[in-house]
Amino acid sequence: MADDKKNDDAQESAEQQSTPIQCLLRRKGGTKVTFGHNLVNQKTYHFKPLDSSDENSPHVCNVGDEEHADRLLSIRESYRLYRGDASYVDKIEVTKGAAIDESAFTNRFDDILSIDFETAENDTVKDWAKEVLDLTPSHSAKIREKAASLDVEEKKGDNMNELLRKIGKAMQEEERAANDQASKDK
Repeated sequence: MADDKKNDDAQESAEQQSTPIQCLLRRKGGTKVTFGHNLVNQKTYHFKPLDSSDENSPHVCNVGDEEHADRLLSIRESYRLYRGDASYVDKIEVTKGAAIDESAFTNRFDDILSIDFETAENDTVKDWAKEVLDLTPSHSAKIREKAASLDVEEKKGDNMNELLRKIGKAMQEEERAANDQASKDK
């Protein structure tokens, strides 16, 4: 019973600290907005109808991060502060693009820490190498040269995709070290 009270208080406190924002675009299933490139730090907000049985119900989400709320509210055509009022808003029906699947939001490799080189598909690793390193698996000499520059050890039996994965992991370690150093310097 006491645990339930604590959970209710924590939820109530979180709701008080968040900003209710209404998405003026009405998509079937709601609208998802993600902030951040790094998978570890990403935050996704799902704007859903308050009443799923009412097609005119406002699509609202509580946004807990003040910067995210400010960014959303700066897009006046699509978002506004939700005050619980019944003020009239023309329904902005989104039909074109509403059925876009997740592959439309493919990683453009601008944040190396967002790539999981352990589980990434070979095609993803190839695309990353081509875009970031300007290499393909057929450039074995250049791949070995890059690996050596990062102190990446090539083991017997490693193919070029495996070596590219190791290069990616080494570059991630360098990025983490640079981030840690920058944090310490502040």
